[in-house]
Amino acid sequence: MNEISFINKDEARDRINDTKGFRFDEKSHTYTLDGVRLKSVSAWISSFTKPFESYPISRNAARANAKRGSGIQNDVTLRRYWELKARHARELGSSFHDFCYMYWLDPFATKPKSNYDEIGVRLMESLMETYEILEMEQPRGSKQYMMGYTMDIVMRNRKDGRILVGDFKTNALATSEQYKDEKNRLPSKLLSPFDELRDVCIDKASIQLLAYKTLFNSQNNRTFTIDSCVVIHIHPDRKYYGDKGYAAYPVHDIEPLIIDLLEKEKDYKLTVLGMI
Repeated sequence: MNEISFINKDEARDRINDTKGFRFDEKSHTYTLDGVRLKSVSAWISSFTKPFESYPISRNAARANAKRGSGIQNDVTLRRYWELKARHARELGSSFHDFCYMYWLDPFATKPKSNYDEIGVRLMESLMETYEILEMEQPRGSKQYMMGYTMDIVMRNRKDGRILVGDFKTNALATSEQYKDEKNRLPSKLLSPFDELRDVCIDKASIQLLAYKTLFNSQNNRTFTIDSCVVIHIHPDRKYYGDKGYAAYPVHDIEPLIIDLLEKEKDYKLTVLGMI
């Protein structure tokens, strides 16, 4: 079991973030600094994704289902089904993250109760053998960029000392290739300047993790520097990753673009929002 020294929560937040006054509300998943709401990295990434136009898409899909005589043939019901499916996916992801966090805190007391939990055990045992885990699920705020973020896992390689930030993904499909095999078409492209990437797990996670790396490494009071990033994709279907149930993917080589975009975001906040 990992020994953790629990100090005053406000003091803990102040120690690990750019400045005092940072707060994270877990229920609403919002980050604030001195009462000012910070943009989350997730919200920033969503601006590069085409909005899902559920009304026209559901109407067309319901009509197509009616012609085939199968599936949900009412657009209202179909939209409700999509909402439930999205909520289920979010809850599945949260549950997997929680299990891995609990396993790190006390692997002896944390027992698997589902397929995903069993994958979590295999994953965490492998990671803990190779890496010293420095932190998990720690909310952070950057005063410099006025952004909030939570890194799933930060690890130090036991052999070479390099520090890695990782993100767990339980999305159904990881890559454009998996998407094409499953749906017989490629996922849509992201918006400029990421129009060489696709709206699929690994591509968006590359933006996310490199943003985390940039934001964290800009902090003056950091106690270590993140060297690299990895996306860990989980899928219980053996056709993807066999009995292991997960695979690690490197991020795309787009770090200079991420740094440039975040600098522009920072400059905008400093000038337009009058923060200087």
